[in-house]
Amino acid sequence: MLNAYDGYLPPRFASEMIFDDSYSCVAAKNTKHLKVLTLKQYLAAEHVGVGIWNELQTLPDKRLAGIGARRRCPIRVPYFTAAVRCLPGTHLLATVPTRIARFESNTAAVRLLKPPEILGGFKYLMAWHPRMNTDAAHIWLRRAIRETGKALSSTS
Repeated sequence: MLNAYDGYLPPRFASEMIFDDSYSCVAAKNTKHLKVLTLKQYLAAEHVGVGIWNELQTLPDKRLAGIGARRRCPIRVPYFTAAVRCLPGTHLLATVPTRIARFESNTAAVRLLKPPEILGGFKYLMAWHPRMNTDAAHIWLRRAIRETGKALSSTS
């Protein structure tokens, strides 16, 4: 399993961090928002939500819930890249991992904004069931993922 660590991982699973990331907001190029969003501005905006688990974008929504806040997401999509591609010509924001935001912002149709500090960063990890610890193919796959994570970390 590859996922942003949200504090939940079955205790029997083995895991290893691949890299650290943070969140960025992406908006249409002509957005009225400034480069840095306050929490008040962020909550007042409408968002394209990414429905990963039961329609919750796990970490941002959990962190906002921790302070009694909630985003308004009139649109939900299953992928971060789909969220970014919904933005041109709208007033919506998408909160996506910074690595994806940078890649997707290579188009002139969107721009990056700094989200409120409450969203913070996260660790991206791989996890597996212990019965896979000695499986040769799984060992190879974990090594390949580990090396890719190191290469990604050196380019960020």
